[in-house]
Amino acid sequence: MPEPKYPEEARAAGEEGTVLCHVFIDATGRVIDAHILQASTKALNNAAFVAARGALFKPARRKDGATVAVWMVIPIEFSVRN
Repeated sequence: MPEPKYPEEARAAGEEGTVLCHVFIDATGRVIDAHILQASTKALNNAAFVAARGALFKPARRKDGATVAVWMVIPIEFSVRN
C-alpha cells in the first residue's frame, strides 16, 4: 500500500485522524472499488482515498489455493508527530 500523502494544509492545521477505507480487491490484488467508512477531515479523507485506490495487495486465496476477490477495511492513520 502506498504511503498516503499528508496534505500540507492539514499538517499545518494540526489535523490528525484515522480514515477507514472499505476496498474491493480483485483476484489479482488490485483495488477495484473504494469507499470511506469512517471519515476524518475532507483533506485527510481525500488523501486516504487516493492511497487506497493506488494500493496493490497479495491476492487472497481459498484453501484450495485459488485466488479470490474480497472486500477489506483498511485503516489509514494521519499523525503530525510522524
